[in-house]
Amino acid sequence: MRLYPPAAAIIRETLHAIEIDGYQLPEGTAIFLSPYTLHRIPEYFPAPDQFDPERFTLEREKQLPRYAYLPFGAGPRVCIGNHLALMEGQLLIATIAQRVIFDLVPGQTVEPDPAHNLALRPGGKVDVIVKRR
Repeated sequence: MRLYPPAAAIIRETLHAIEIDGYQLPEGTAIFLSPYTLHRIPEYFPAPDQFDPERFTLEREKQLPRYAYLPFGAGPRVCIGNHLALMEGQLLIATIAQRVIFDLVPGQTVEPDPAHNLALRPGGKVDVIVKRR
């Protein structure tokens, strides 16, 4: 969710004139927020390109600034399905992980294709080897 959030960008519109980081934005300005980029800021996420589940222990999560991590957006327009997606994802992974192991076919890399997909998903097929536990 941090490395490849469901949406590469979120669009919001300013309700009134505002200054952000020295830039004056008039009312009605479209702002593109990128969770993909935000989640890779080294100040908040050291070694940002590494997968490290320990980043989200309760102690470390409390150290993050508000809105540094927003895979489903935030505020009044947060994704309505975020709780369902997180619960469903955990149940699915737990069920599958009890039965099989997935390994990428050697020599393969998986890269997202944001230019052709609204959600961050692989740009092509993903070949895996499935082994029973």
